[in-house]
Amino acid sequence: MKRAILTLALLATGNVVAQPIYCSGKISSVYIQSDGNVNINGTWRNSWTSICNTKGSDPITCSLWASYAASAVQNNLKVTVSYNLPAGSSCASLETYGNAPKPTYFMIHNPSM
Repeated sequence: MKRAILTLALLATGNVVAQPIYCSGKISSVYIQSDGNVNINGTWRNSWTSICNTKGSDPITCSLWASYAASAVQNNLKVTVSYNLPAGSSCASLETYGNAPKPTYFMIHNPSM
């Protein structure tokens, strides 16, 4: 009986397939909250999404991403933020603020290339 329940549980969760989603565009603004959340307003969402937390489990990466975001705003550069999300997800449907998923990477594009 326990084995059947475990098998059903695995089958039910096995149907959710994560795929990479690449959100590209410019960032109009970036801010950091007192709780450490780094929030960006990207053209792909036109709303605020949290990309990381400077007080979270990886403060070094988050601090670097915050500086990348600030540089992208200051220099009007295009960025790409990648996420692993369930099939059918889109950049326009990302959750907002702290409910946003954690990105897998943050890239700044070279404007001369």
